Amino acid sequence: MQFIDSHIHLQDYKTRNTQQIIASLRNTGCVGALVVAAKADDFAKISALADENADWMIPAFGVHPQYAAVSGEEDMLQLEYYLQKHPKAHIGECGLDRLQEADLERQIGLLKRQMKLATLYQRPLNIHIVRAEDVISSLKKELPERFVLHSFAGSKPFLEDMLNRGAYLSLNPKVLQRKAASLIELIPNERLLTESDAPYQAKAEDIPDFIEKLAAIRGNAPEKLAAAIRDNFDRLAK
Repeated sequence: MQFIDSHIHLQDYKTRNTQQIIASLRNTGCVGALVVAAKADDFAKISALADENADWMIPAFGVHPQYAAVSGEEDMLQLEYYLQKHPKAHIGECGLDRLQEADLERQIGLLKRQMKLATLYQRPLNIHIVRAEDVISSLKKELPERFVLHSFAGSKPFLEDMLNRGAYLSLNPKVLQRKAASLIELIPNERLLTESDAPYQAKAEDIPDFIEKLAAIRGNAPEKLAAAIRDNFDRLAK
């Protein structure tokens, strides 16, 4: 099965060579990936990977809410530099997380800066949300045209609200262990993405089995669902 990993932190692997990981993923059927930053220190590493693997990966540059307390203007200047350097780059991982120590108001300010850049440069936004659905809903008019809710495990009302706003929903295998699994059937094929969030949540190699399980829940043929997910990824990248 050919598959996509729409959220992976390749720069964060500690014990494996990155190019060997990419070669292994290609061999297992992974035909593309969004390689996502969490902090400004990741930007140069991801940029270099994108230069070396332009036929396979799309870079994403952004600042995660866990770094909101230490992120400043220089990070946003670097973000803008790398967006200009990589015309197909996404912005992310960014968002809001009430479990982080960083002040929520500071997180909101950081997210708004990245939302504005996504609109300015017409780039997809990759959003991390933990216990902050209410705030994201209050900001929905400021969201760019294209955005992804990464590792989605939210409520049904929030899901419906975000779908109406045009969201793509990216799921990783751990969703099957959560209450949010009941929402899997509610996501239209044309808005669904799959991810590993490796090396933190799952392995990219787990995605084909995950797609088969999603297909069974949704009443889809696995190969057709995998093809729809690839089409969604390509559509976001345009």
